[in-house]
Amino acid sequence: LPYDPIPLDPALVDLAAEAIGERYRDTPMPNAPRPERVASAAREAMSVPSYHPPITDVVLGRDGSVWLQREPVGDHHTWVGIDAEGRVLGTVEIPADVKVLAARADFLMTVELDAMDVPSIVRYGLAAGER
Repeated sequence: LPYDPIPLDPALVDLAAEAIGERYRDTPMPNAPRPERVASAAREAMSVPSYHPPITDVVLGRDGSVWLQREPVGDHHTWVGIDAEGRVLGTVEIPADVKVLAARADFLMTVELDAMDVPSIVRYGLAAGER
């Protein structure tokens, strides 16, 4: 599969380090390190790649298909389906916050939460003409 590397924004590393430091903000331990110090140590300890990984998740279909989640773009993810012989079946775009539960060569099954956090099972199929 072709891949155009997407540079990793250094600001994301800072956000992650600060989030780690914030875990220490309200600790009851008397000698706990300050959040800023924890964030600094976390930043130094991180091994950060220059680019986003091209594949961020994998789901195996019960029919031998493999679905690869590509790097995130905006508020959605693109999943690429590959059949048991290695041929690309097509792509499916789903919202970034959706969890894929199962797959088959022609669709992905997901669980999605509505505004009141009520889960629904949603099926995403390949576009007409694909496969």
